Amino acid sequence: MLASQIESIDLALKNLGLDKQPVVTAKPRSDARFERLVELINKELRTSGQWNRAERLIIFTEYKTTLDYLANRLASEYGNEDGAILQLYGGMNDDDLAPISQTIH
Repeated sequence: MLASQIESIDLALKNLGLDKQPVVTAKPRSDARFERLVELINKELRTSGQWNRAERLIIFTEYKTTLDYLANRLASEYGNEDGAILQLYGGMNDDDLAPISQTIH
């Protein structure tokens, strides 16, 4: 029974284009939530292809893997020009945390 469940999950991941490792660098064939996020960013945070520096968007995730996936996809979509996409997560050392904290205040 477990083998058939694993096989079903493997097939579903393959159909989504998420069967390659590491998963956080994968680009699925379809991701409606990410597409909606891009729409929101383009509408609220960008003007004529440039970042609106007066605005911030903070995305909270439960899992670091989700954070890595989003950061990779956003960097792929927008590049990482001028530190526009930053990651903040539990367990960061103070040296890495300080510049991010200053940026979001």
